[in-house]
Amino acid sequence: MKERGLVGIVRLGGCDVSPMIMEAIEEGVQICATVQQFFFQTYLSILWLYSHLTYGFIPPESVATGPAVIDKDTVDVIRKQVEVVGAA
Repeated sequence: MKERGLVGIVRLGGCDVSPMIMEAIEEGVQICATVQQFFFQTYLSILWLYSHLTYGFIPPESVATGPAVIDKDTVDVIRKQVEVVGAA
């Protein structure tokens, strides 16, 4: 985008997260990305299994853990989440 002079002309979006994607969003090269929230997929599975075995809890059929949208307003939160839990 930068090399071809297309920043601000072509609107770029994507999926998943990496340091390069977060940097591109902060610089305005990329407008957004979606992320699947793998941390929550794992965490909720373990929590529900424990709750089911301990209390008989029956989890709902479907729970959306993503996609979460990363843009200039949320990139700092996602960056902190990646630093703390190692995934978004």
